[in-house]
Amino acid sequence: MNRNILFVDDEVNILEAYKTILTPAQRRTSRRRKSQQQEYNLFFAENGERAVEIYQEQLDKGDPIAAGFFDMLMPGGIDGTETIRQIRLIDPSIMCVIVTAYADRDPKEIREFFDDQSMWLYLNKPFNDGEIRQLAQNLISSWNLRKENKEYSENLENLVKQRTKALNMELEKVSIVQRNLLPHSIPSYPNLEIGVYYDTCIELGGGGDYYDLIELPDDKLGIVVADASGHGPSAACIMAITRAFFRDLATKNDMSPGKLVQALNEKVDGNYPRGHFVTMLYVVIDLKTGLVTSANSAHPFLVCGQDQHYKIVETETGMILGMFMGEYPEHSMQLTPGDLIFMFTDGIEEHKNEKREEFGYGRILAACEEHGHEPTQQFIEKLIQQANEYRGNLPREDDFTCVAMRWKPDSSSQ
Repeated sequence: MNRNILFVDDEVNILEAYKTILTPAQRRTSRRRKSQQQEYNLFFAENGERAVEIYQEQLDKGDPIAAGFFDMLMPGGIDGTETIRQIRLIDPSIMCVIVTAYADRDPKEIREFFDDQSMWLYLNKPFNDGEIRQLAQNLISSWNLRKENKEYSENLENLVKQRTKALNMELEKVSIVQRNLLPHSIPSYPNLEIGVYYDTCIELGGGGDYYDLIELPDDKLGIVVADASGHGPSAACIMAITRAFFRDLATKNDMSPGKLVQALNEKVDGNYPRGHFVTMLYVVIDLKTGLVTSANSAHPFLVCGQDQHYKIVETETGMILGMFMGEYPEHSMQLTPGDLIFMFTDGIEEHKNEKREEFGYGRILAACEEHGHEPTQQFIEKLIQQANEYRGNLPREDDFTCVAMRWKPDSSSQ
């Protein structure tokens, strides 16, 4: 416990009085009162310059002064106010008692040196023994309590930083694992050009969006875009569950899109946390003919077209996955050469600007008309750029995932 007290006064008899009051050996007291009296390490200075030197010396030793009694009026050198100012420039933790025999000091003059007004007290001369003992005890206790609180706060802050670092490392692993569940590369087909985009709205912990490309028998390609409710690790876990069941069904069973999504819904029933769900759009393209068959579980509709003619392909949908049982209607359409299919999660459609207005299907269609003729990956990048610019300075509220495909059969396949 720090018991260092500095006394600054140009009158030697005043310094002797402090010493007499606070030194137990110089007082005739009973053994019991001696044991109750605090013992202090006392330092004395007859001028402000020496006081600053003593303070710096003790600080350099790692044994700082905890409290000081400062006489205000000290002729021939710096006064008490300047002494306090210089000491607090070195270390502002000292507890101060301003001592004066004159009523010529405005407390406002003192306050400017202290951000925390509890760091100083005002004492008029003449003082009595009890005042000095009580002030010394209070100031020493206060300094040490502040030090303990500071150390506790620093230790707690360091602990929080360590735990946060460890948590972030685990969340980073979640993000890595989740990204590894997505296709590592995009397959290339003579008749179909594919572009993809995936980005979570939070830096660590993954997200709830999912896309996948699965090669099916008879020269067919299955494309899925899905969105789990929520964000972060919980949504990432739901996505991982969905992917596992979906891939198991798609690779081991020859089922149409509607039947597969229905079977998937039955599989995930009871495997999602209560209140969580997934929306999904599953599309199968016949790479020989360009016939598209799809099933939708309450997911945003796909957009299809070319040149200046794009439309929202509104179809009958089934229920969200993981909460309700039911059938999933199928929709079929024939692609023509040059057609672009755009699938996406609602993070893009519902993306909001500073006026809380959604990006919406209208802007998606406009982006298709403006950039749909460009290579699919370049088209996606242009659309994402427009969506981000639309948001302005607001943070993203949802994940972005999309898949764009252009049907471009050669003459031998038509």
